[in-house]
Amino acid sequence: MALFRPFVSIVVVTYNSAPYIVETLNSFIVQTYENLEIIICDDCSTDETQKIIDSWIDKFEGQSKFPIRKFYSSKNLGITKNLQNGVLKANGEWIKTMAGDDLLIPTAIEELVNFSIRNNSKFSYSNIDFFPFENVGNSLLTYQQNAVYFGKAELSVEAQYEILNNFNFVFTPGVFFNKLAFDSIEGFDLDIPFLEDWPLYLKITKNGYKIGFLNRKLVQYRIHNTSVQKSKKYSDSLNIFSLKYQYSSSVYMFLRKFVSVNIISKYYQIFKYFFAFQIFVFKIKQMFFLKSLKNIN
Repeated sequence: MALFRPFVSIVVVTYNSAPYIVETLNSFIVQTYENLEIIICDDCSTDETQKIIDSWIDKFEGQSKFPIRKFYSSKNLGITKNLQNGVLKANGEWIKTMAGDDLLIPTAIEELVNFSIRNNSKFSYSNIDFFPFENVGNSLLTYQQNAVYFGKAELSVEAQYEILNNFNFVFTPGVFFNKLAFDSIEGFDLDIPFLEDWPLYLKITKNGYKIGFLNRKLVQYRIHNTSVQKSKKYSDSLNIFSLKYQYSSSVYMFLRKFVSVNIISKYYQIFKYFFAFQIFVFKIKQMFFLKSLKNIN
């Protein structure tokens, strides 16, 4: 049972999630923690996602113990803006973000609330399960080992920030955070439409918040071929992230005075020459940093 029962918002973002969204939503309504709301934000899906959500709400809204609210975007905003909108609309003191194809185990919210309060952790993440298992490769299992290492209690917030400057070892499906703390760091970076998580973690640790880790597999993360990480939009966002956060924020912000993010992204191969020296220095530093982490597993 939760130590205290603060109000929690589950914010789920969807885009063409028709094959999975019902299973995802069903995992919310069986939560053992009852003081919560469900917020569904669809990013202008072109499949049957909105119709399926409407049908699911019609079925469960009257009998659900949780308030359910939906918001449908009239145009495709990208994951970052869609999620930001959902968090802004949330009434919860604490936020659990979810993708429209992942699942929560029934005790997930209760365990995350207890962990956060006991450890005074404003930002945290849990361990996760990958499924279906036949789609899980060695790279994902290695990533899981790194995520457990990153969450070790003996790592300082400064050490977490240094790691995040090079690699993202946080399990995004397991993330849970305090809304006031999120607001204090001004939320997600809206410059990067399809990479909401990594910039946020750098902002969190740069502002002195250590990211806590609950080594319990509370989220089931679905592996499939239509994941956004396999899209060109994601790789374009990763390019912008590298320019802004890893190579030189000052050069990036100078360019942004004259050109839009879309232009920088479209002509990335040209604009990256502005960062040639910074890229060289970063790659050298990253090589040595990687060597220093070779024994983490």
